[in-house]
Amino acid sequence: MKNIIMFLILLFLFGCKDSPSIITPTPLPCYFGLCDTSKLEVVWQRSLRPDSSQCGSVAPQYINNSVLFSQDCGANLDTCSKFDAKTGKIIWQWYDFLPGNTTEPGSKARRYKEFLFFTDWNYVYGFDLVTGKTKFRSSTNGTGGPRLNVQEDFVYHSRSLSLGVHDIESYLVRSSINEVNWDTVFIQKKIGDFEPTFIEMPCIWTNPDGDKIAIFQIRFVDRTRTNTTIPDERTDLVAYNMNQKKEYFRFNDIDSFKGGSVQLPNIIGNRAYVAFTKSIYCFDLINKTILWQKQFVSDETFSSGNPFLMVNGKLYVKPDNRSLYALNPDTGSQISVDLDTGSGASDMVYYKGLIYFTSFGTDKIYAIEEATGKKIWAEPSPNTYKATYNNFRSFSNSGLGGSGLAIDTINDYLFTSDYYFMMCLKLPKR
Repeated sequence: MKNIIMFLILLFLFGCKDSPSIITPTPLPCYFGLCDTSKLEVVWQRSLRPDSSQCGSVAPQYINNSVLFSQDCGANLDTCSKFDAKTGKIIWQWYDFLPGNTTEPGSKARRYKEFLFFTDWNYVYGFDLVTGKTKFRSSTNGTGGPRLNVQEDFVYHSRSLSLGVHDIESYLVRSSINEVNWDTVFIQKKIGDFEPTFIEMPCIWTNPDGDKIAIFQIRFVDRTRTNTTIPDERTDLVAYNMNQKKEYFRFNDIDSFKGGSVQLPNIIGNRAYVAFTKSIYCFDLINKTILWQKQFVSDETFSSGNPFLMVNGKLYVKPDNRSLYALNPDTGSQISVDLDTGSGASDMVYYKGLIYFTSFGTDKIYAIEEATGKKIWAEPSPNTYKATYNNFRSFSNSGLGGSGLAIDTINDYLFTSDYYFMMCLKLPKR
């Protein structure tokens, strides 16, 4: 399972065939003395592959009484499908790749308004979530980066200029979402022996003068020091004024663990909350200063899911390990922590007093009560129970992993997937 591929969309074989719907009978409470204790009631589910074998799917999207699932099932079997939220009936499937696009995507997609954009390093695509029609297609001629972001009608991507194994320059580029026309926003050259390996994706903040400021990380490597005891990496945090075409501020080599993070900055008001390898910084964007910084323990890194969620004046932070923190967003001080919430979480979703996410480490969905920090429930896929004992649920090694979830706030449905099925579940009552 490609657990870092967050919502990746590839091709579907032989003209977008509909995958079979799986009707799950109402489970018996007990069978031959063994009981099905799942809190998750299946409304409908559909197999990810036509033969119901293993496949991947991440970050479903709920769109006006419909739901979008990726199907990352290997060459010639990958697609993106839209279903009726209540019935699971298929509405459309997307397949519109450029010729020669055979590599699989390398990062999560970004939803913007009623469109979805994604990249697989060397190709960038966007399509209409309502109709399934392609809006944007572009090749990077082999120089593209693994991530993108979309803000204010622009799609941002990174490119590089390399010579052999060496990275000479990196570029932050953008194009209008309405027409493919890439412009270079920012160029990072080598700094001494440090080569720019990745410009991570920016978030855009508007300063009091009305200028657009792109805030992003740049990761470097010093290849002359590779395989020595001397640190060979560096990460800078850059704020770049796109109107004045100059740096607004820069913090050099800010990550003490050197590696940086692929996560987007989280901008709230005039502050930017930024995850690095094992730390969180809060930047005051007006005064160009560090407001606070919190260092996490050795196994608390930030690589999976969006680690931030602001709810009711508390900043929730989910590292890759089993911890879930609630912090004071003004000071970084700890309000509460739960040390048993599953590792490698998906994006967190808040709904009706509960915080939901899925976990790679336990293959469960978690529901955390926001007011108290108490775990209300933590459930595996309803398909994990062996068929002999649960009225014909048959995929005992299924797991929710980092598949993520979406919530239908009209019908109180939860959408997720478990390596075998895309599914619609009734939200359990407390």
